[in-house]
Amino acid sequence: MIISPVFICVSLNTCRNKPKEPTTVRCISNRQSKRPNKIGSSFTIGNNNNNGNGSTHNRWFHKSYPDKNPYFDSSLLLMAPLIVQYEGRNSTDGEEFVIVRSGTKLPMDYNCVLVDKESQQYLCRRCHKKRHLWEYITSSLSTFFLPEGFPESVGDSYLQYSIWRGIQNIISNITQVLSTQALLVASGLGATHSDTLAAASAWAWKDGVGQLGRLFTAVLGNQYDADPKRWRLVSDVLYDIGLSLEILSPAFSQYFLLMAALGNICKSIAFAIGISCRYSVLTTFVRRENLGEISAKNDAQNVVTGMLGTFLGVWMNKSLPASPKIRLRVFLFFTAIYSFFNYKSMQVAELTTINRQRGNILAHYFLMHRDVPSVSLSNSYERFVPLFPTVFQYPNVKLGVRVTELSNNPKQVAHFTRQFSREKYIVSLTDGEVKVALHRNHQSVDLLQLLLHIAYIRDQIQRRLGSQCIIRDVNSIAKGKCKATKRRLLKALDASFCERIVKQGLRYSKDHVNSFYQLLKERGYSTFTILLAPQKCFLEW
Repeated sequence: MIISPVFICVSLNTCRNKPKEPTTVRCISNRQSKRPNKIGSSFTIGNNNNNGNGSTHNRWFHKSYPDKNPYFDSSLLLMAPLIVQYEGRNSTDGEEFVIVRSGTKLPMDYNCVLVDKESQQYLCRRCHKKRHLWEYITSSLSTFFLPEGFPESVGDSYLQYSIWRGIQNIISNITQVLSTQALLVASGLGATHSDTLAAASAWAWKDGVGQLGRLFTAVLGNQYDADPKRWRLVSDVLYDIGLSLEILSPAFSQYFLLMAALGNICKSIAFAIGISCRYSVLTTFVRRENLGEISAKNDAQNVVTGMLGTFLGVWMNKSLPASPKIRLRVFLFFTAIYSFFNYKSMQVAELTTINRQRGNILAHYFLMHRDVPSVSLSNSYERFVPLFPTVFQYPNVKLGVRVTELSNNPKQVAHFTRQFSREKYIVSLTDGEVKVALHRNHQSVDLLQLLLHIAYIRDQIQRRLGSQCIIRDVNSIAKGKCKATKRRLLKALDASFCERIVKQGLRYSKDHVNSFYQLLKERGYSTFTILLAPQKCFLEW
């Protein structure tokens, strides 16, 4: 097999050398460097290099190199032929890996090791220079505040809109501080200017610190689309915690600012999550491209019910005694009722999108019946209560893993690339877990095939563990009869069995993915985007 020289770009900081761009190979990366190629001293792959065996093996393992032995250094990514790893945003720091044949000339700052004796192929690595602090800061800010894939992933006016909205929010908060002081004066809190100013400042700090909570929700943006029902309930739990802290604050008046700020942080996070999940849920009711109208009517309903709740709250506030304990009990009572109705509202929302839990249900149902359930039926099988397990918890599936998580053996990784050379994912069943590496150009149909592949592996594992673990009916999925913990899986799954079912699962998924895809479309599922929420690490092979 002839392999063209190709660079492997990853994000590591273990090297110390400064790079010199080679003239015979091209680096595959998300961002092409604008620097001209520099020609430095070179050596020929396969020459003696003073190591006595005609190879460059000692150049890789020599003690003078700080990383020493890469096969056993946990901080080093072991790469296989023709694999490129991308993690999150574009990165230029770390190491480069290149696969070359004997006789290829490379700069002296490469370290090489023979990986294939028959074809005389060598795996060589070289260091990138580290990024400057400013590049690291701008990259981190871009990751935190801009959508993934910006600017190609958003409209042309997105940045202008964000700037204008940012300025508007700054001015809005300034006016809120001024209005808060006026409200405190009107309510008679503090007769003097100093008392009013101190109260207004404390109130402003409470709201200002509370808004910081919204920053943390930006990190989990893709999770809200993938599982809006569960996250909607999470937002309610956080909101209830925030309200509880505010209700308890009179009992701990010396810690008013701390408790009020923490309560506001919880509430602001809850609001941000709720808004993020809102349109994912409202979309399920769209039938005539009328999401705007549905959203507007939902706002009108919220206004009416909110005003009614406000009137009732004012009336109850006057009727209840001032005891914090009694008020807390009443609050918890209404919170329980509120949570129940919120759960019921999420239960009737029939999402047509395919997330990880719903995809597992659909794939397993197809495996059992060669059919897929209706949208209503699949949604009824879901488990989305926070802190409670979802269906198909075992074995654990890690989606979007790094190269080293597939295997710490480069020959094993090379075997995976050959086995999955025509696929857009790689599956490894090791350490009692299903580990999946995704190709950076994967499509929806590839993820559907992956769901079938995982369903087949899970079914074979359950049969091996015993009859009590075999799921014949989807209704029995969450009953917990089979405790397939990671420790039990490690004892039951040997290497040959894992390799066999991965291979069989690949054949099964390839044979049935088209019929699975057609059935999903016929039942009304959205197959344009599969929302599996993988880790932000993609490969290329």
